[in-house]
Amino acid sequence: MNSSVVISGVGLWTPENSISNEELVTSYNAWAEHFNQQNHAAIEAGELEAKPLSSPEFIEKIKALQSEKTSIQSKLDSLNNSIKTKCHTSMRGSTIFKCIH
Repeated sequence: MNSSVVISGVGLWTPENSISNEELVTSYNAWAEHFNQQNHAAIEAGELEAKPLSSPEFIEKIKALQSEKTSIQSKLDSLNNSIKTKCHTSMRGSTIFKCIH
């Protein structure tokens, strides 16, 4: 019996409400500046850390890092599954060794 799985789709869903990176940064930076002004004395005394400001470039860099992390995690999961498969196969055969999990 031959079977296959197909995942397909057409189009791009865009939410009704969205925000650009620039709008997100503007909003966050306004909040961070307000927080830092409201807590100036505690920040100067070392009781609180000032909230850093952000930029659209920072958000793009984080997105790229998250994408890279997802790719690396996928490769690690694949490698881990391969090792487990080989470990179980070797244990059933004549070769005996300790599998480390």
